[in-house]
Amino acid sequence: MTLEDFCAQNNIQIQYYPFTTKIRGMCMKYDDGFIIAINPRFCDSTMKNTFIHEMIHIMHDHLYCEKDDFEKCEKEVENIIKTMKNQFDLNHMP
Repeated sequence: MTLEDFCAQNNIQIQYYPFTTKIRGMCMKYDDGFIIAINPRFCDSTMKNTFIHEMIHIMHDHLYCEKDDFEKCEKEVENIIKTMKNQFDLNHMP
């Protein structure tokens, strides 16, 4: 399955938006789907990692967490990525 197929099946749109360089990307719910906005001002590797980060937020329902839980959600994403890198030897992932 391609990334495009996965996104289509899960109603996820990927868009590129030139945020300031303080924002690598974000995700949001819309209607019955999601948008992942990626900042194209960063290199391909950073955009790929940002996409993975935002996808984890969607898959773990972080879009519905309270503002006070923001740091907790970010930490959970970091831990998931760290576990994936260790378990699948992705430490050399670009």
